[in-house]
Amino acid sequence: MCAEAVKYYLSPGHYARKVLHLTRSMRQQAGESNWQVFAELEQERQTIIEQLFDHPQMPGALHDIQHLLQDVIDIDRESIALGEAEKKRLGDYLGQRKQARQAVKLYRHHSG
Repeated sequence: MCAEAVKYYLSPGHYARKVLHLTRSMRQQAGESNWQVFAELEQERQTIIEQLFDHPQMPGALHDIQHLLQDVIDIDRESIALGEAEKKRLGDYLGQRKQARQAVKLYRHHSG
């Protein structure tokens, strides 16, 4: 048998625990507004998720790892809420900056 044809897998539980670990790390980075590291972790997590769901034993293992996947979903909800709050904060900040620039422009126009 050709060595390239043999593919070794870790257990679905291993992949699920790795996804959960990365998800927790992402949540921590979101809480610290470290969005660059958050995005890097998300890319790594996506690769592991694909490996998990491509695993040949995944259908049979789903019952055993469902609690881990539910934890991932719950933590993701927290991260999404933090991301939405940051998005609003940045939108408010940019809106205030735009108003300030318009006020300066108007002042300059009428003071000259």
